[in-house]
Amino acid sequence: MKGQKYCIQLLDIFYTIGEDTKVTQNFVFEYIPDSLEHYINRTSKAGEHIPATTIKTILMQILTGLAFIHGQNICHRDLKPDNILLDEELNVKICDFGSAKVIDGKSKKNIPHIVNKFYRAPELIFCRTDYNTQIDVWAVGCIFLELFRLEPVFPGASEGLQLLEIMAILGTPSKADKEYLYENLPADTIKKIEELQQFKAVDLKKVIPPFYKKECFQAVDLAKKMLEWNPCKRITAEQALTHPYFKMV
Repeated sequence: MKGQKYCIQLLDIFYTIGEDTKVTQNFVFEYIPDSLEHYINRTSKAGEHIPATTIKTILMQILTGLAFIHGQNICHRDLKPDNILLDEELNVKICDFGSAKVIDGKSKKNIPHIVNKFYRAPELIFCRTDYNTQIDVWAVGCIFLELFRLEPVFPGASEGLQLLEIMAILGTPSKADKEYLYENLPADTIKKIEELQQFKAVDLKKVIPPFYKKECFQAVDLAKKMLEWNPCKRITAEQALTHPYFKMV
């Protein structure tokens, strides 16, 4: 269980009784002093950038931990930089499993209103309830690009604007992808979406700062595979770990 070490460890559980006799369940986790969100913000405010080797190391740890989680049929459902903890040596611990759920393919009635909107997969925006662990891979793809940019890649102020932010970079979904995404939408909603501006995909090389030139080609290829509109086409966490990006010296 190699990936387990990249997930926060539960050390103890105890109960307390308040003045109103209400029983509270308390969880004790290992202490990790920092988060990826704080690390990104500090780096940005200092006018610096995250070294390419550090990005690769952080991403590999996240994906290894995620592959372990998904191997247990668990979907995290709230991956974002604030839920990825870092120790002093930048070792990763995925935390906050409060929204996590076992998704084994049997239930098709999952709540779509989950995940911070900046990291929310398209199938969630289109209110599909039969999603799977691939929504976590989308979130990690967003985090991956954020490590280069030091800011969210799809910063929508609302769900509607979030969709436009995604389209503005990835382009309008293909006909085949629309068939999947629109499956449960009413006709009037589909009509409104189809009336939106049509976008062409942006070369992701333009999204990554130019000083990452050496890593850019393989990084972009991996990001594209993680950010597919249709989760059936999206690379899994386990597959992502074998991508040539991680073999670059």
